Amino acid sequence: MTGSARVSYLYHCGVPIVSKMACDDLPQLLTGVPIRQMQDLARAARSGNLQQIQTNLNTVQIARQRLSDARPGQQEFSHAGLTGSSMLLMGFTGGNFSLIRAEVTLPNQGTEGSIAGACFRR
Repeated sequence: MTGSARVSYLYHCGVPIVSKMACDDLPQLLTGVPIRQMQDLARAARSGNLQQIQTNLNTVQIARQRLSDARPGQQEFSHAGLTGSSMLLMGFTGGNFSLIRAEVTLPNQGTEGSIAGACFRR
């Protein structure tokens, strides 16, 4: 018999420059679409700078992969109490977040019948 535990944590990225590169805002996490990076790509396309366009394309692909990796944990937002007004508030703050997940499956460390019988014998 095995038991499993899963933990999901919505981490607030507070380092100013790094948070924009390594984390996503709440609308991006909820939709799975790298909105901010695609807007940067559109600006680069309008400028016509091919090197900047290639850099932004790479950034979009990296963000898309990061959001794809976070996708399984997004369904757990509602289980974590992140519904309605709390999500709306976090969305309006403009903060960046990263979804951190961990899951482990271990053998059940419970007692066998013989040990339990010895403990509860009268």
